[in-house]
Amino acid sequence: MNLPTRFHEDPEFVMMTKKIKVLYIDGSIGFGGAIKSLSLVLSCMPDVEPILISAQNKDIIDKWFKGIKVYRSKRLIDYRVKDRFVGWLDEKVPYELIRHLILKSIAFIGLIDDIRSIIHVSWIAKKYNVELIHTNTGFRLDGITAARIFGIPCLVHYRGMFTEKRDKRMLTLMNHTTHVIGVSNAVSKSVCDAGMPPRKMTTIYDPVDLALFDKYRSQRFDFRTRIGLKDEDVAVGIFGRVIPWKGQLGFVYSVLRAIKENRNIKAVIIGDESDGATDYFNRIKDVINSSGYSENFILTGYQEDVEGFYIAMDIVVHASIEPEPFGMVVPEGMAAENPVIAADAGGPTEIVSPGIDGFLVPPGDIDKMAAAILELANDPVKRKAMGANGYNKVKNQFTIPYIASQAEKVYQGILCKALS
Repeated sequence: MNLPTRFHEDPEFVMMTKKIKVLYIDGSIGFGGAIKSLSLVLSCMPDVEPILISAQNKDIIDKWFKGIKVYRSKRLIDYRVKDRFVGWLDEKVPYELIRHLILKSIAFIGLIDDIRSIIHVSWIAKKYNVELIHTNTGFRLDGITAARIFGIPCLVHYRGMFTEKRDKRMLTLMNHTTHVIGVSNAVSKSVCDAGMPPRKMTTIYDPVDLALFDKYRSQRFDFRTRIGLKDEDVAVGIFGRVIPWKGQLGFVYSVLRAIKENRNIKAVIIGDESDGATDYFNRIKDVINSSGYSENFILTGYQEDVEGFYIAMDIVVHASIEPEPFGMVVPEGMAAENPVIAADAGGPTEIVSPGIDGFLVPPGDIDKMAAAILELANDPVKRKAMGANGYNKVKNQFTIPYIASQAEKVYQGILCKALS
């Protein structure tokens, strides 16, 4: 393997004095945890010279990646369009042969996309003489192939629960991956169970911008007033895209049961419909409007200054009915000094310490979630103590510098092995 000139000296000394050229590839669409966490980590990695290939829109790139070389790359058919179209096809087209032919056409377009993307990634990797490719959104054919072409390491950031049904093609790509970062131990275990050797797996949680929460802390009253909350109201918030597996409907049913015991409870849903889940959100609104307690619910829609709304809450709820790979809402709720009630599956089980900084409830268990909400709503002293414990946890385990230092250690370990 032809090594970059900077490695002709002592490797450890050079890595401390010269920047590592890393090509990041992010295929996420719309603002979310993947692109946000990448931006936060890069803001605290002075020893890395990043080059980014992204599918994000220009406004997001301009806001979150100032001063970074960014190349935009859009697929002809992105994953959201594909999923929606396949769902429509299964529902509306009864003829199997026609469905088969259409799916084959989509697969062909996908192949063209893959070839085009491999060429694009390879050109950029050569142009900047990158030393490491970091795919920020899973096992990507373009990043892994380009890394093999140039004989450089490829690091995969995996942000979902690995399932053979969903990721069958990825089993082959896994064999050509240098190392994998999982966003939780649950994710790392799912990848290792599929065949990745544990020695090639590292868990690194996503970071929280604690300084931003601290900035908004003094504006709690302003944000509560903005959405009509009064001093006596106990605000119970759920944050995120409004889609079925995020469990907002179960949250509504749980809050309704708790409200009957404590009329000061106000449920706040921060987020908007996503991925075509209009029917789901409409059902949520219908349940609220027909409940007789609609005045106890506030639907804010999507909010850009979401940290201020976390600060405005008294309790934060995570209600996913499927295992959450990480669950950014959990440490973010803690950063706002709120106790967190989370579904006891996936990443949140690693973050919440029951009875200390929050509660864990079985996914989809409306009764137990309602009981947890009511217990915290009725006990402001407990809320304050749990909120303080959660804040201290974030301060020790989820800050940007801490998470960035963990990622840099992985980079250095990969590059040192590449030299040996």
